[in-house]
Amino acid sequence: MADGTEQIPPIADRRVGLAIGIAAALAMRTVVASFLFETPASDWFSYVGSAFVFALGSVLASLVPAWRASRTDSAVVLRDE
Repeated sequence: MADGTEQIPPIADRRVGLAIGIAAALAMRTVVASFLFETPASDWFSYVGSAFVFALGSVLASLVPAWRASRTDSAVVLRDE
């Protein structure tokens, strides 16, 4: 948007992105298999584990900005603008 704010995409867009990501991961099994040592390329624990690590990283990365935002006085911030 023109004022620098960003809209959150609808849930359908997220589902499409998730479906494309899963399809791409399954399609790249042969390439991924060449990088793995004694682990099958279709190991669901690896897929779920890596998704969990990425989700945990994104949550941890958002904690500090969210904590700082919760400590500000919104009336002061809005008055300054």
